[in-house]
Amino acid sequence: MRRLSSLRRPRERGAAMLIGVAALGLALAALMVLDVGNVFSQRRILQKAADAAALAATQIVDPACSTATPTARSVAQRNGLPTTAATSTAECGRWDPQAGAAPRFFSVGAAPFNAVRVRLSREVPYFFGLFGSTDRTVTAEATAAITPITTISVGSGVAALTDASPLNALLSGLLRSSVNLSLASYQGLANARVRLLDLVQADPLRLGTVDELLASNITLGDLLLAAANALGPDQALAINALNALAVQAQSLNVPVGDLLNVNALTDAAAAEARINVLELLTVGAQVANHNRFIAVNTGLNLGPLASLTLGLRIIEPPQIAVGGVGASAKTAQTRLRLNLTLLNLNLGVASTAIQLPLALEAAPARATVTALQCGRSFAESRVQLSAQTGVASLCLSRSAATGTLSSPETCATNTQPAALANINVLGLVNVGLRGYVNVQAINSSAAPLSYGSGATEPVNDGSYRVGTSLGGALAHALRPGSLQLSLDTSGVLGLVGLIVNPLLSTLIPLIEGLLSSVLTAITPLLDGVLSPLGLEIGYADVNQIRLQCNQAELVY
Repeated sequence: MRRLSSLRRPRERGAAMLIGVAALGLALAALMVLDVGNVFSQRRILQKAADAAALAATQIVDPACSTATPTARSVAQRNGLPTTAATSTAECGRWDPQAGAAPRFFSVGAAPFNAVRVRLSREVPYFFGLFGSTDRTVTAEATAAITPITTISVGSGVAALTDASPLNALLSGLLRSSVNLSLASYQGLANARVRLLDLVQADPLRLGTVDELLASNITLGDLLLAAANALGPDQALAINALNALAVQAQSLNVPVGDLLNVNALTDAAAAEARINVLELLTVGAQVANHNRFIAVNTGLNLGPLASLTLGLRIIEPPQIAVGGVGASAKTAQTRLRLNLTLLNLNLGVASTAIQLPLALEAAPARATVTALQCGRSFAESRVQLSAQTGVASLCLSRSAATGTLSSPETCATNTQPAALANINVLGLVNVGLRGYVNVQAINSSAAPLSYGSGATEPVNDGSYRVGTSLGGALAHALRPGSLQLSLDTSGVLGLVGLIVNPLLSTLIPLIEGLLSSVLTAITPLLDGVLSPLGLEIGYADVNQIRLQCNQAELVY
C-alpha cells in the first residue's frame, strides 16, 4: 500500500502540470481572440465609415473635386473614424464597367466625374500585445457612383401632334385593325410617362427585373396593358386608350430587347427610367411589324384627277434608348412605295394618264448621348446629344407600282427607266413616256444638341429637329435635270411623224411642270401622314425625357 501511494504522487503532479499548461494556453488563446476580434470589429466600423463617406462625397461631387476630401473626412469621423492615428483620402473619377479596369471599374481623375473612392486607415491597439507589436493598421475602401440616365427617342413627331387622322391611319395598318382614337386620347398618351420598374411589375407581365423584361418576347397587347396598369389614376385618357388598343394588339409579338436599348450602368438606374407612352405604342407597333408590308390609307382626297397609294416596309425597326453616355436611339430603316396616278390629263395636243411609281429608301436617323451632368442644382445639370439624320434614296421603280417592296430590287440596283404613260397625240398615234430618277434625295447631316443648360426646373422633355423634310426632298429629286423624261417615238413614221414630231417637243416641259406642281401640293400631306411614326424622312425629331440624377450607390 505504501509503495502504491509513492507511485501515484508523481503522476498526479504531472497531470496538474499538464492541466496548468492547457489552462495557460486557453487563456492566451482567449486573449488572442479578444485582440483579433477587436481588430475585425474595428475593421467593420471603418468599412461602414468608408461607405458613408463615399456616398456623401459622391452626392455633392463637383468638376474640380474640391468638396470630396473634406466631406469624406467629416462623414467618416462622424461614423467612427478617430481624429488621431487615422488617415483618409478621397479621389474623384469615373466608374464605368465598360471602360474601367476590373474589378473596381474606377478610373481616377477621368472626367466627367461620377464617382468618389474613399480610403481610410487607422491604428488599432492590441489589448495584450501578444503579437510582438502594440497595434495593427486596418484599412477600408469604398467607391460610390451616381449613374445618371435619360431616355431618348428619334422621330416620334408627338410635339406637332394636331390631328388624330394620320395616326389612326398608320396604327390601323400596323395593328391590322381599325383604330379611331381622338386627338385628346393621343395627347393623353403623349403626356404620359411610365417608369420601367412599374412596367416590369405590372399585370399581366409580373416580371422581376428590367433584364427579364428585355429578354422577353411578349404580345404588344400585354405590353400596353402593363403600361396602363403602371400609370397613375390621373392618367385616365392614356389608360383608356391603352386598354382599347391592347385588345387590337394581342396578335402582335414584340421582342422587348428590340424595342428598348438599355445602356444603364446599374440595374437600379435602369429601373428608374421613364418611357413616353405614345412612343412605347408607336415604336412597339413598328417592331411588331418588322419586315412586313403595310398598306397605309392616307386619307388624301385628290379629287377625280388623281389617285395615290402608299405602302411601307420596316426593314429594321426603331429603338428607344435608356441609359447614360453612349446610349443610342434610332428611327426605322424603311422602304416606301408611293404610286401617284394623274388621270385624264389634257396636254393640249395630247391626253393621257400618268403613273408615277416612286420608291424611297431611308436609312435610320440616330441620336446618341454624349454627356450627362448631374450638378448640385438643376442649373448645373445638362444632357448633351449628337443627332444624325439618315441618308434617303429616291427612284422611279417598276416594282413600286404593284409590288409589296419585298423584291430584291432597290434604288441601288434600279438602272432602267420606268414606263409612266402611253400618250395619245391628236388621236393619231400613241407615244410611250418613260422616266428615270435615282438620286440620294437627302444627305446625312449631324448636329450637337444640348438640354437643360441654365435650367431652373428639372432637365425635362425637350425636342430638337434636324434635317430637311420629305417634301423638300421630293421637290429636289424631281426637279428638271434630276428627273429624266423621254418619249418613245419609234412607232411614229412617215406623214404622221412629220405632223406629230414638232408637237412632241413641247410635251416634256409641260409634263415636268405638271408633276412639279402636283408633288409640291401633296408633299405636305405626306409629311403629315408619315411624321407621327417618325417616318418624316430626312428629319430627326430628337426627344429627350427627363434626366434622372439618381442617388449615389456603392459600387465597390
